[in-house]
Amino acid sequence: MIVPLYYNGKEFTHNGDIKFDVGMYNANITLIGKSKSKKQRAYFHGVVCKHFQRILENYGDIVSLNQAKEKLKYMFLSEDVEILGDKFKYVRNTEDLNMKDYREFIEKCVNWMVSEFQEPIPESLDNYIRRN
Repeated sequence: MIVPLYYNGKEFTHNGDIKFDVGMYNANITLIGKSKSKKQRAYFHGVVCKHFQRILENYGDIVSLNQAKEKLKYMFLSEDVEILGDKFKYVRNTEDLNMKDYREFIEKCVNWMVSEFQEPIPESLDNYIRRN
């Protein structure tokens, strides 16, 4: 399969050995799934995060949309990591999620809001995607 590669803003579609100005490389490329869609991203930010922000406001916690997003990421995209004996939480970036993982992340957020606050999300992801 030939897939486009990008290096310094240039697209390469050659599979096998690739020569860059810094040397020769042989790349094995594995398709891990489509990256998240623009509609998934728009739904997460425009529906899920806004809904969570409103829920928090109802409980007296005034937060920005970005703070609401970061709280959801911390809850559902974090893992405990230990490096050189130090333990900390690593929070994955949503940019690293493929379509399947992003959908699962959104579903976890929505299900948690319903179970924790009895606040159904105004619109499902599937309806949002069909409508937009």
